Amino acid sequence: GAARRVRARAAPHVAFAHERWLAAARTAHPGVDVLSLSATRGDGLGAWYAWLRSRRAAVEAPTA
Repeated sequence: GAARRVRARAAPHVAFAHERWLAAARTAHPGVDVLSLSATRGDGLGAWYAWLRSRRAAVEAPTA
């Protein structure tokens, strides 16, 4: 699975401990995929699309 954290445009005005959130997510779900992206700047979208494609391929893969 993947961890998801929604970050609004108000983020610069709201205190948020990203590293604490990340550590808690990894403690609760070891091996979780964590992707950082920005829809406004496009940062990380390529990695997110690749992650989505890999998950789709895993679901669509034939089983024995």
